[in-house]
Amino acid sequence: MNQAQGRMRAYQLQVQGRLEEAAAAYRWLIDRDPADFESLNNLGNVHRAAGRRDDAVAALEGAVAVRPDLPMLRLNLAGALAEAGRLEDSLAAVAEAARIAPGEPACLVELARAHARLGDSEAALAELERAAALIPEDPSLQVEIGLTHAGGGRLAEAEAAYRRAIALSPGFAPAFLYLGILLEHSNRAEELGGLLAEAEGQRVPERELALVRAFSLRRQGDDAGALAAARSASRAFEPLRRLQLIAEMCDRLGDGAAAFEAFREMNRLAAAGLDSPGEAAALYRAEIERLLALTTAQWHSGWSPAAPPAARPSPIFLMGFPRSGTTLLDTVLMGHSRLHVVEERPLLQPVLEAIGDPARLADLTAAEIGELRDLYFATLDALDPPPAGTLTVDKMPLNIARLPIIHRLFPDARILFALRHPCDVVLSCFITNFGLNYAMANFLDLSDSARLYDLTMRYWERCREVFPLDVHEIRYEAIVDDLDGTVRPLLDFLGLDWEAGMTDHRRAAAARGYVASASYAQVTEPVYARARGRWRRYREEMADVLPVLLPWAERLGYDV
Repeated sequence: MNQAQGRMRAYQLQVQGRLEEAAAAYRWLIDRDPADFESLNNLGNVHRAAGRRDDAVAALEGAVAVRPDLPMLRLNLAGALAEAGRLEDSLAAVAEAARIAPGEPACLVELARAHARLGDSEAALAELERAAALIPEDPSLQVEIGLTHAGGGRLAEAEAAYRRAIALSPGFAPAFLYLGILLEHSNRAEELGGLLAEAEGQRVPERELALVRAFSLRRQGDDAGALAAARSASRAFEPLRRLQLIAEMCDRLGDGAAAFEAFREMNRLAAAGLDSPGEAAALYRAEIERLLALTTAQWHSGWSPAAPPAARPSPIFLMGFPRSGTTLLDTVLMGHSRLHVVEERPLLQPVLEAIGDPARLADLTAAEIGELRDLYFATLDALDPPPAGTLTVDKMPLNIARLPIIHRLFPDARILFALRHPCDVVLSCFITNFGLNYAMANFLDLSDSARLYDLTMRYWERCREVFPLDVHEIRYEAIVDDLDGTVRPLLDFLGLDWEAGMTDHRRAAAARGYVASASYAQVTEPVYARARGRWRRYREEMADVLPVLLPWAERLGYDV
């Protein structure tokens, strides 16, 4: 059997999904001819399919070393590097492919994706626009442009791109799907029916529309219909959203076992897209552990003198463990004319990067503190500039870990802290489809979620002991029981007058447009109690984490 015949046999094993046999066949070919770049490339792709990320990178680097002139090999390598979490290296590989083949649309699209993975949506859009100029008839490129705009919060531009895709190719299912998701996240549910009718008129297969139909039925209160539609939806697009919707509807319909299994599968699928999610989650917890060791009364007593007050009013910081009611609360606050709520934007990130080691906080000079405040406000003005005369509410749940920085820059800052029953919080985090980073990776596993809750709340209590923080606590359960009675003391704390209608959170939610947090659907519903005590229905599934959480429940005054 010659090399060509061997490659054909190995490839047949590969397409049949017999990955171990295919890998062995490719290795045999490479041993015979180390310069067989095709087998090296295919072996890399087999390793990628099997989840062996480091092995995939090694094989594809070997292929590129043999044939550095072939851009497709570099694109495959870039994909493997991205899957291994080496995003900068992935961008470099794609950039080299684009240099070798200037004007090749596939290279430009992959270059855009590499920029997007690094959070540079402007660079991503520039490459996508170049590709679209080369092949203007391609609807998939318009969908890519729409997704990139949506990721950057440019919703009108995203919608226009999806509409262009539909105009280019009537019945193009991905455009309808992502336009439906945009309408759903923007709380424009009344438009979903029209979109579905338009798609049906263009003969989009029902299976491709089913997820959008499920969103529409859920908004109409037809939980059983929404469940049936979600179960029938194609698994090719947005599988995580599909599983979460299935699980939510099962939960509402009282089928806890089916709900929990769907939530578990959702998290398994999300974890498969990460390189070592358990290690990523542990890295975030280790960061909190280091802060816990650093944050002591002795450390704080050694801080250099504070800087004079900032020229601009200090922000109000809204935080709490995720899923503690911060999105409902920020929606209510948006109804006040004097408050400008910034929802989960990384306003402190440039400050954090400028400081580096948090231990440096102790030695900052007044001038350095002033520069860091200016950096914070410059970031705010660039991302979401506040109208004149308003107070900024910086809502970021896990800013708990940034409390030393917050207190150093803004010692007079008022802090709104959201609390909820620990068991409900941890369960809600586990069953939510978060955008993943190394903090959110903790919510793929119940045990990691509980460990992070325990660690975060211990750090919160440590910061309360060490720093003279100006704090007002709000309990989710109190909001459910008496929204008006909860908001009035909060406004007193902020020194603001009551404004008629500000607790009409559904009106405020409809006016705010796209909701970035995972609670986008709930904020348009009446305040409901169905999530209160939900953990009791899953007590058996949560048995292993209750020894961590129930002591916190008792400590915070909750029933167990």
